[in-house]
Amino acid sequence: MHSFVTVLSPTIRLLQNRQSAALSRSRKKDYLSNLEKDNAELRDENTKLRESLQARDAHIRDLQAQIDTSPHTPGHEAASSGAGASSSSSASLSK
Repeated sequence: MHSFVTVLSPTIRLLQNRQSAALSRSRKKDYLSNLEKDNAELRDENTKLRESLQARDAHIRDLQAQIDTSPHTPGHEAASSGAGASSSSSASLSK
């Protein structure tokens, strides 16, 4: 009986190693497949975020151009008219 087990033992080990290798290759294939899927999803998300960022940058440039080309800005108009009114009323009082 001992010789029968020793004869089959290398064959059994060979089959087990083949099964183990096949399982390892299958797991690696699944892992790589998932990585590729995740990579594609992240690339798509990155593209959408870049497009969104470009659109927001364009909108900010448009708003800045509107501010730069407007004749009066609310903050500057109030400050200059307030200072002018104070000095003219002070001048009127000193006369």
